[in-house]
Amino acid sequence: MKMLGPYKTNGKEVNYRGNKIFAPIRDILNKGYTIQECEERVDSFINNDYWGNIARINHQIAKTTNEFFNKFGAIFTLLPLTTRMISSPGAVYGREAINYTTDTCPITLKWFDMPQNAFLSESSQIYLELALLQKDINHVYSIYNSFRKEKADATHLSEFHHIEYEGKVNQVKNSEIAFGLVKKIISDLLKNNMLDLKFFLNQ
Repeated sequence: MKMLGPYKTNGKEVNYRGNKIFAPIRDILNKGYTIQECEERVDSFINNDYWGNIARINHQIAKTTNEFFNKFGAIFTLLPLTTRMISSPGAVYGREAINYTTDTCPITLKWFDMPQNAFLSESSQIYLELALLQKDINHVYSIYNSFRKEKADATHLSEFHHIEYEGKVNQVKNSEIAFGLVKKIISDLLKNNMLDLKFFLNQ
């Protein structure tokens, strides 16, 4: 099996390619860690401002999102990360021969003793649409992770954290909500997290 994205396989080894922050790691599954390496990792969380800035930015985005949707009665919906429901069945039954512009390929799991495959969630649109079938619920949203078996590049990520909304509205109103959320998030970040943003802009 060939793995895409930040990892690659070499026989029975799984190797991490590395990025601008972390160095490559060879044979992750069999790599041992010294006490010093563990201490340095903990020290990084204590002394490196990077992690605190990211945490505060993420917190503000989540807070703003909940406040924004709450104003017009949207219901926060908890969503599963493991599922039998996928948005692109052709990606599986077509043996993953897909067009990335029109289809997505889920990550398959062997889930305990279940005879069928399970998947890491690659889209929860259908779950949100099902939630709209409930009486007197007209708007739903969630903040969650999606996973796709795609090589990371300028337009694709194998895992991403995002906000998703579904509502009983027309496209004009849908666009108004989407742009309104983005505008509100940017406004609140500039108002409350300027120092956190500057940390990354100055790198």
